[in-house]
Amino acid sequence: MVTEAPHNIYIEIVSAVAMNKDKISFARPKEPEQVSEYTQADFRNDVTDEETLVKLLGQRWQVNLALLGSFVDLYQYVTSRKYVSEIPISSTTKPLVQIYKDRRNVSRVLELACKVDLLKCTNEKYRFGQYGTYAKTYIYNKVVQDLIKSLIVKYDINFTKYIVVNCKSDDIIYNSGHEFSFDKEKHYNVVFSSRLRIPNMTDEECLGILHKTYPFMREYQALADEMNRTYLKDCPEQQIVFQPSIKRSKSGYITGIGIRATSKVCSFKEHENENVGYKGVWRRDYLKDFFETDQIYSYDVKSSIYRVSHLINFGEWADESFDFYEKIYDQPFSSSDERTMFKDFCQRLYFDSPNAIYAHTKPCYADLLANGVSEARIKRDITKMKAQMDYILGNLAMSNEVFLHESCLYLDLVKVLRDSGIKVVQVYDGFYSDQDIANLCREILPDIATKYYDKVVDSIY
Repeated sequence: MVTEAPHNIYIEIVSAVAMNKDKISFARPKEPEQVSEYTQADFRNDVTDEETLVKLLGQRWQVNLALLGSFVDLYQYVTSRKYVSEIPISSTTKPLVQIYKDRRNVSRVLELACKVDLLKCTNEKYRFGQYGTYAKTYIYNKVVQDLIKSLIVKYDINFTKYIVVNCKSDDIIYNSGHEFSFDKEKHYNVVFSSRLRIPNMTDEECLGILHKTYPFMREYQALADEMNRTYLKDCPEQQIVFQPSIKRSKSGYITGIGIRATSKVCSFKEHENENVGYKGVWRRDYLKDFFETDQIYSYDVKSSIYRVSHLINFGEWADESFDFYEKIYDQPFSSSDERTMFKDFCQRLYFDSPNAIYAHTKPCYADLLANGVSEARIKRDITKMKAQMDYILGNLAMSNEVFLHESCLYLDLVKVLRDSGIKVVQVYDGFYSDQDIANLCREILPDIATKYYDKVVDSIY
């Protein structure tokens, strides 16, 4: 019989999980990379000058040019300049329907784009596969895009810009005659969480209850809309989407509600060497274009979701020197590798219960179990780590509600920076600029956080 040592086995647990990620039961299969073998030679390449383009656009060429201007404005950063990439486009794509008013008009614009060689349809069949439903696929011609953009500037063509609107759900709920009543005791479980089971509720009712449960949310959705209409009106790829997403089971139960402020820029890959085969827009390339400089500064909020959780539970914005990972680990790290492994493990601690963590990661512990470490011992130390996290962060841990607060807080930060005349691009908890904003962010964040805490905590807790 093996006698277990009295000390904890944190390092053994986190390293076992780090080394056996592919065995974790809830890990979804990675969607295969959509590799495009297309090149510029796959287009007709007969639209190379103003005369040819105008002739194809017809007598109403200025009107048609404006229609294509809206399309190019929306899609110019969907594909990279270096590669010819396939993109799915449907006549029901919401941004396109918003711009062109209905799906028939969208279909006409897609036909026009193909006519001038801006698009080429590579697959006319709708695809229904393992990873979801895809619309018809097209390749996008950057050469024709640049020609369209140059003519729009030359002839001062006005076109409709896509503006993300986040408060539109209010119109559905409050202006459609929908009967809605809010009962705090009855609707206590309608919250931002990935662990729900709510029957017999429409999306409209759910959104209405969320606005009552989180009364400040509409204010921040409106702030996002304001920035979309002003600072970001010419940057559709930066426009902020800040709307709840509702997940349902096959039987119709609401099983999760999430929210996080995001934009297209958030999907641009950052590190080329970590994304072999990626043929989309690189974040650094976009930033260089936007700021018109190769010198890009960045500031990341350290341990963001843990720092925000600590704020909401204790009313304090922790100094940047406060090491949340070390405090949660409750012992010194013996190496940078140990710290990195625990940093990854912390995500599981935050969003799951100890029993769920063990159930999901059990296959990782085969060697530990084979060497005489008991299942009870592993569960005990996972529970201890979780308890320490709750002690440091408070009871908001394990809830994706933190992304609501994180989003609102950083919307306030971005508003202050932009009102000060600073160009800034936000990607979740990271901020990019053409000037060094790190010290300024560190200086103003505590005050922004305190004001946010005073505003929201009494209204929901």
